Amino acid sequence: MRESSSLKIVFFAENRYEGFLELLDMKNALTILFNDPLLVTNDVEHQYINLLETTSELYKDDKVLTFSIQANLIQRVMRDEPDEFMEELNTRGIN
Repeated sequence: MRESSSLKIVFFAENRYEGFLELLDMKNALTILFNDPLLVTNDVEHQYINLLETTSELYKDDKVLTFSIQANLIQRVMRDEPDEFMEELNTRGIN
């Protein structure tokens, strides 16, 4: 089962006058965090969130970082064991 969603994170620097380096550090941390698929589980269902696209914008004057994520949620479906494969194929009139 698949679902798609979008997420936007808005981060404000603590110090408005010297916070640009803080924005760059947060952008780097978010990029690393969302680089690999994330496993979400409750011990019964297992879901992997694969992040398709991340974009970020820095607003230097306001000391604001916006980090946008487009994600796919892929849910593993529990399946019953397949029936045993046929061992012999019977045909009618074909040699």
